Amino acid sequence: MTVNVAPRQLTKQDFIKRLVRILRETGIKPACLELELTERTLIQGMEWVVPQLQALRDLGIQIDIDDFGAEYSSLNYLRRLPVTGLKIDRSFIRGITTNLEDASIAAMIISLAHSLNLKVIAEGVETLRQAAVLQNKGCAEMQGYYFSPPLPARTLTTLFITGNGIIATRV
Repeated sequence: MTVNVAPRQLTKQDFIKRLVRILRETGIKPACLELELTERTLIQGMEWVVPQLQALRDLGIQIDIDDFGAEYSSLNYLRRLPVTGLKIDRSFIRGITTNLEDASIAAMIISLAHSLNLKVIAEGVETLRQAAVLQNKGCAEMQGYYFSPPLPARTLTTLFITGNGIIATRV
């Protein structure tokens, strides 16, 4: 399960304690939880973010950088952050089949992630052709309207309870 985390949530002193309580109450294993934080959140609060992220990683929680490539994309901070994945910003996915620069940037991010032993996720995949190009470049995780539109919490909960919670389409 992937959850976006807002900067104000991460700055709360009891964030980790509350998260651990929620995991315990719901029975979700920490390894099954991925938290997404934007580059901006990570960069602007580097001093206090790194210890928080490390504590989350120590619990087994996955940490992804959301919208990677859209803002700072500094390789210097990338090696300092205890993250497990990069999420390619949809702005590069949108033109991946028609714009050589977008395709090159996406390929570079995929290669960078793999070389750092990070998973890579493409967001904003809307067509079979985009999915196929990404898969050919080595991107195994994708999300977007091609697979499913955003779902209301109740519908998503029902899908998981009934065991039909995997929404995927073969590329």
